[in-house]
Amino acid sequence: MSTQQNIPQRVRAILAEQAGRPVDEVHDEDALSGLGLDSLDTVEISIEAEDQFGFQMTDEESDAFWELKTVADVVNFVQKKVAP
Repeated sequence: MSTQQNIPQRVRAILAEQAGRPVDEVHDEDALSGLGLDSLDTVEISIEAEDQFGFQMTDEESDAFWELKTVADVVNFVQKKVAP
């Protein structure tokens, strides 16, 4: 399985851990706020994503990350950052 295919599962795992939920309860259509994630969680999620996927966000990307609303938004953001 390629790294690109693994991204959705890995992102959902990060979000599930931060939300304190089993990963099978985290779905693409879920709102981050609906998972109980707040702005402090968003900071930790962004740091974990950078660490796990080996990228760094610019200031503009960090601002954009704060605007993400759903699990799918986070998955798409990460996929674009690690795209070859």
